[in-house]
Amino acid sequence: YGSGEEHGPSSVVRQNHGCGISVSGDGATVSAHGTVLSGNLEHGLAAAAGAQVKLHLVSIECNLASGVEVSGGPGEATHVFLSLSSVKDNRRDGLSATGAGATLLAHKTTVHTNARYQFNAEEGAHVEHDH
Repeated sequence: YGSGEEHGPSSVVRQNHGCGISVSGDGATVSAHGTVLSGNLEHGLAAAAGAQVKLHLVSIECNLASGVEVSGGPGEATHVFLSLSSVKDNRRDGLSATGAGATLLAHKTTVHTNARYQFNAEEGAHVEHDH
């Protein structure tokens, strides 16, 4: 921004009866920058069945399920990449991936105070986090 001023989020997705953002299907893509996903009745973000998601400067908090849920299956390469983001205070996991082909990469992203696990990978999924 260059002005030295603090700027709020460019988008707020909150208090939905399902997920904040849900993306599914081979070739389905979502990119978000400066977005808040908060207080949704399910996951902040759910990605499945070959979807590709890139999130930058995103806050995912206080959702009633996991902050981010990625699922894959045979022949489904589902990828979620978060950078410079925050995942906190969700009722289940912070970052969760299930199934072969599910990949969740978190780069310089803080993940804390989620109710169950901060990071969870099951059934051949891959979750990677660096500071």
